[in-house]
Amino acid sequence: MTLLITGGTVIGPSGAVPADVLVDGETIAAIFAPGAGPAGVETLDATGKYVIPGGIDAHTHMELPFGGTAASDTFDTGTRAAAHGGTTTIIDFAVQRTGEVVQDGLAAWHTKAGGNCHIDYAFHMILGGVDDDSLKAMDQLVADEGVTSFKLFMAYPGVFYSDDGQILRAMQKARDNGAMIMMHAENGIAIDVLIQQALSRGETDPIHHGITRPEALEAEATHRAIALAEVAQDCPLYIVHLSASRALEEVAAARDAGRNVFAETCPQYLYLTLEDQLGAPGFEGAKWVCSTPLRSKHENHHRDLWKGLRSNDLAVVSTDHCPFCFKDQKELGLGDFSKIPNGIGGVEHRVDLVYQGVVDGKLSLERWVETIATTPARMFGLYPRKGVIAPGSDADIVLYDPNGRTRIGVETHHMNMDYSAYEGTRSPARWTPCCPAARSSCPAARTTAPRGAVSTCPVACRATWCDGDAYRKALHRWSLRRRQRGPAAAGLRPGHGRDPGRGGRGDRRGGTRRGAGRPRRAARVAGGVAVPPRRGDVPVPRPGRRQPQGDRVAAVVRARQDRGGRRRRGGPRAGEHRVRRGRAAPAQGRLQRAGGHRGRRVLDPAAAGRRRGHHAVQLPGDGADVDVLQRAGGRQHVRAQAQ
Repeated sequence: MTLLITGGTVIGPSGAVPADVLVDGETIAAIFAPGAGPAGVETLDATGKYVIPGGIDAHTHMELPFGGTAASDTFDTGTRAAAHGGTTTIIDFAVQRTGEVVQDGLAAWHTKAGGNCHIDYAFHMILGGVDDDSLKAMDQLVADEGVTSFKLFMAYPGVFYSDDGQILRAMQKARDNGAMIMMHAENGIAIDVLIQQALSRGETDPIHHGITRPEALEAEATHRAIALAEVAQDCPLYIVHLSASRALEEVAAARDAGRNVFAETCPQYLYLTLEDQLGAPGFEGAKWVCSTPLRSKHENHHRDLWKGLRSNDLAVVSTDHCPFCFKDQKELGLGDFSKIPNGIGGVEHRVDLVYQGVVDGKLSLERWVETIATTPARMFGLYPRKGVIAPGSDADIVLYDPNGRTRIGVETHHMNMDYSAYEGTRSPARWTPCCPAARSSCPAARTTAPRGAVSTCPVACRATWCDGDAYRKALHRWSLRRRQRGPAAAGLRPGHGRDPGRGGRGDRRGGTRRGAGRPRRAARVAGGVAVPPRRGDVPVPRPGRRQPQGDRVAAVVRARQDRGGRRRRGGPRAGEHRVRRGRAAPAQGRLQRAGGHRGRRVLDPAAAGRRRGHHAVQLPGDGADVDVLQRAGGRQHVRAQAQ
C-alpha cells in the first residue's frame, strides 16, 4: 500500500518543517516539499496536524509478577493501550530472579509477548542475581539476542537487590561487552529500616510509602551508582524513573564532568504529588503507590525535572508502566502500606502528558519528540529505523492535532485497570494513528494493528561511552555555533560525546546502527553519540588557533556548580567571570575559576600592582592588552593597558 500524507508539519529533533510524507508498505519512502508529492496515490490530509514518529516507551512491565500478584496489563491489552496513545514501540523487561538461568527468563518473556502484541517490542533484561553464570549470560545476550541493556536494583532486598560488589562486577562486564547498566537507584537497606519503624508506630496509610523512601536515599543511591560506574571505567549508566531534585543534581554533576550517565523520568513525577495523591483520604492513596515514590508539592521537584528535560540532564520520558487494579490487587496492602503492589499505569497517556509541557511553555516541540521517540531510539539501538520521520525509517507515524481535546479517565482509557492515575485530566490535543505494522490510516476511529502482526526488535548494541578528551574535543568543535541545534550544524563528527539525544553513528544527526551483535571495540567512541554544550557554554578554542577576522568572542567561564549544585540561565554565577578578547585575537586565555584553580596564569610584570588575591589573564588584541584581574569570591577588576 502506498500512502501520501499531505499538508502536515513534520516534527523532529532538528525542527518543524511543512512536508508531505510518502509511505510505501511499512517504510517511509520519501519526504517532499508541500504539494510536490506524486499524483495518483492514496492521500491522507494532515492539514493543521503535527506529523511525528511513533512514540517509544523504553520502560514498561507487562505481566510482571510483583508483591504476590502480577501487573494487570498483558502484552495484548498493554500494547493496544499504547497504540491508542501514540506509542508504537515498547521496550519491556524480561526477568531473571536469584538462582534462575538468565536465558530462561528471556525465553519466558518472549513466550508471553509472542503473537500477542499490537505494536513492535524489544526487551531489556533484569538481573536478579549477579553471579558467574549470569555474567557469562550477559555476553551471550549481547552477542546473540540483541539485548544490550541490563537492569539492576539497589532496592527490594530479598527480591531483586544487588549489593555494591555485584553491581560493580556487572558494570565491568557491561563495559567489556558494550552493554548499558540500568539502575533502580534507592537505598533499599535503609528504606527497609524506615518501613519497619513506621509500621511499629502504627503508620500504615499509603502516604507512608513515600515518607519512608525519602529523597535523600534516592540521591545517595544515585551518587553511589555513578561512583561505581566510574570505577568500572565509565560504564554507561542509565538511571530509571528519577523523581527528585537531589538525584537529578547528581546526574547533572556527572554529565557536566563528561561522564556516560543518562536518566529518565516519568509523567507521574512531573504532575502528581505526595500530598494530593498518596495522601488521598482513606486507602485511596494506594492507587498512586510506585517506586520511586511521588514527591512533595512543597519542594521544587516538578520545576527541576522539567528543567532537566530542557537541559537534557533527563534524556527520556518513559512510563514505568506497571498497573495493578485497585480492587483485589492494591487492596492487598490494607493495613500495611509495604504490601501494596508498586506500580502506576500510564503507557496510554505519556505522549499527551509530555505535550502538555509544550502547551505550558516548559518544553519545545522538538524536545517533546526527542524525549518520547528519538532519544529512546538512539539510546537503545533502534535509530534510524525508529524515532524519526526519514526515508528508510519504519512508517510508525502519528498525526497529532494540537487543536483537539482528549479527556483522560477510566471510562475512556484502554488499559486493563479499574481506575486512572490521571482521572479528569484534559489533554490539549488529539491524535490520529497511522497504525504500525498494518500501516493503515485511521482518521475516524482509533483502531490498532492486528494482534501478532508486528515484530520483535532486537536492540542494537550501542556502546555510548566516551572519555573526557572526546568530550572536550566535541565542545571545541561547537565553537561559536552554540545556538544552532544539532551536531551536524556545528560541524561535529559523529561518534564523539555523551548525549544520545544529540547524534551519533548512523547519520549526520546521529543515532546507532541497526541490528544486533557484538559492538566494535575501538579507541574512539564506539557507536557513541555527539554532545552539544549546555545552554550558555561557549567552548574556548585552544591556544594558537586563529580567530576569524572581525570576530569578537565573549567566553563565559563557568564554574560548573554553585553551592546548591544547580545551574541557572543568564550570566556568570558566583565564581565566574567573563573574558572579552580583542579583535582577531589568538586565544591565550583558558577557563579560569576563582582563585586561579586550573587557570592559566600569565605572569605580567606590568600587572605587579594588582591587589593581593588577584590573578591575571592576558588576552592581546588590536591596540590593547586586557588584564582581567579575578579576585577570589568572584569580584572583577578590568584594566586596559595601551600598547
